[in-house]
Amino acid sequence: MDIDWEAIAAAGVSSKNSGLNIRQAILDLALTPTPEAVNVSFFCPHQTTGAITIWERRTGDPDADHNTPGTFASLRALYALMWAYPGKKLLFMGQEFAQGREWNFDAELDWPQLSLPAHRAVQSLVRDCNHAYRAQRALHERDCEEDGFRWIEVGDRDRSVFAWLRLGGDGARPVVAVMNFTPVPREHYRIGMPLPGRWREILNTDAAIYGGTDRGNAGTVLAHSGESHGYPNHASLMLPPLAALWLVHDGGA
Repeated sequence: MDIDWEAIAAAGVSSKNSGLNIRQAILDLALTPTPEAVNVSFFCPHQTTGAITIWERRTGDPDADHNTPGTFASLRALYALMWAYPGKKLLFMGQEFAQGREWNFDAELDWPQLSLPAHRAVQSLVRDCNHAYRAQRALHERDCEEDGFRWIEVGDRDRSVFAWLRLGGDGARPVVAVMNFTPVPREHYRIGMPLPGRWREILNTDAAIYGGTDRGNAGTVLAHSGESHGYPNHASLMLPPLAALWLVHDGGA
């Protein structure tokens, strides 16, 4: 089964109604059953010549300003959402560095775009997502099992924040993914956590190394006893604008 990630990409989190658009797309995703084999792809098999790229979906223009911070921020968050959701990942050629134009089988990829810092940053993010995906068992071991995925927050309409929990097999450390799909930073955002103690920030798409504003949680958050979102513990997070965070449980307080 394929998830329509093209629809999510088309929602356009950098537009005027970005939060509402992306929220509806993800709510549709929330209704998609996960305990089966899922292909997570931004490439549709029916695409032919004339199809637009993921970059063009974000901007509406393959030649748009490649230094627009909001556009790259939303694209980075979108990739982190894709990697943190159950399913095997698939990008079409050039998407790993946000190529602006459609892939052309008669020409090489637009490698010169990697001379632009924002495109190199997207490439670095995809690399780090791959590394974390392999290193964290919770992100890949139980893709096709219902118990490997649990929603934490899917109802915050006003702030367009989403969060979910990924679980692996015995001994695997749980991973929490949190997404803020508005250009407004959210300070002291309370989120339910399955375990108390330290949670290490293993990915922050707003980090300076990815071209972001470098807002976050200084690498670590503490979860304390106290119910939230149906979980027995909670943490207070700084959610950067148009960004995604991945947190892995790192032990006791």
